[in-house]
Amino acid sequence: MSTYAELHSHLYGCISPEILFNIGKNNPKPRWEIFTSDYTKAYGKKIDPENFFTEYSDIKKFRSLYLFSEPGNFLGFQAKFNLIIALVEFTPKEIKQLAKDIYTQQIEENVSYAEYRFMNSPGANRDLYLQRIRAACVGFAEAEAQMSSASQARLAVSLHRGGNYEEVYTWLKEFQEEDATIAKYLVAIDFCHIEENHPPLAKKEFFEKVNKDNAAVPDKALAILYHVGESYTDKTIKSAMRWVLEAAEYGAHRLGHCLSVGIEPEEHLGKRKKETVAERIAQLTFELKYYDLIHSFGTTQAELSIINELESLKNKELTDLVPFAMNENYIVELNTFRRFAADFLRKKKVCVECCPTSNMLIGGIKDLEWHPLRFFVENEIPVVIGSDDPGIFNTNLAKEFAMAEKIGLTQEQLAKLREDAFLYTSEKLSGRIAIEDEDNK
Repeated sequence: MSTYAELHSHLYGCISPEILFNIGKNNPKPRWEIFTSDYTKAYGKKIDPENFFTEYSDIKKFRSLYLFSEPGNFLGFQAKFNLIIALVEFTPKEIKQLAKDIYTQQIEENVSYAEYRFMNSPGANRDLYLQRIRAACVGFAEAEAQMSSASQARLAVSLHRGGNYEEVYTWLKEFQEEDATIAKYLVAIDFCHIEENHPPLAKKEFFEKVNKDNAAVPDKALAILYHVGESYTDKTIKSAMRWVLEAAEYGAHRLGHCLSVGIEPEEHLGKRKKETVAERIAQLTFELKYYDLIHSFGTTQAELSIINELESLKNKELTDLVPFAMNENYIVELNTFRRFAADFLRKKKVCVECCPTSNMLIGGIKDLEWHPLRFFVENEIPVVIGSDDPGIFNTNLAKEFAMAEKIGLTQEQLAKLREDAFLYTSEKLSGRIAIEDEDNK
């Protein structure tokens, strides 16, 4: 029987309601302030920390509080995810046990290879990073050792987009040299959480450095994983698509979600958007750079019109807002840009990580038939299916593939996605393992 490769999963997002409740109940100092305020803002319900474990002693009631099972937005999801952050202790002992238990469970669900993203708290020092990362790696090693079948778990460390990611990357490279267990299990870095105000352009030089390091020392190469095009409240859809393309252009190996490219442009008809003058200039400059190629895919803004608009924005404040109405003409241009984007991603051979349940609940997708997965597959863009946060979404990889079938993928397409996922592991994409020297599975 074929097995699964899980390439988009967050370690702490895998925690089931039952496990989280027990962890929180035994935690002497839950960090309630991380959870209560945001939850009240998102859901209008006040949480009483003093009586929390009494009020939610019925696991069904706790599941209702914790699980994200109705369509919403990213902030609503984050408010629920904050319950995890509030209740866990995040000690090396806890991390090791969770890493072991979670992967053991996934092995039982027919997952033979998995990569887990793991984010430290902002401001964590080098020693905390070392202890926590090593704990996760040891947990994976113990899970692998106790299973009779061949299985592999690997770690991707999530870096804070606006934090000291360059310093943390230096630490990670040092850890690889200092600790053989970390060197084996740490295979990628990841950028996730809030996208807004963190353009890929700001990471261009960093991506170049990582890939240069990868080429110099392939046996310790780290793939670049980058959530992009998932949440884009601060910009137009075209700019959100451009962010996806820029992340690919600058050297990311796998891109998380990319909803801005995958969602049908007609979904945006009649909506209004605003973006800063700086963002608009970046978008127009990009369209001018690739004008002939974009225009080859259909109707787009005239080249002279782009030049004139850029000239008109020269003397405006970069933080001023430019409004856009998503009328029929804009949708026509958006479809053209989307076809260009699909061609761009296909030629770059960058892999998109698609998480069906997560996308339906957070991405504002109205119906399964409009799900981005179909667009990625039909346009032959490399894509893998992931579960994202299976604990909070109450899912697993088998359920995600079942949803992909409901989305409209054929059995042949599903089988290919399942098989090809093993080609897109971080170790292969980064050059740590040469694809031609390995079996597909």
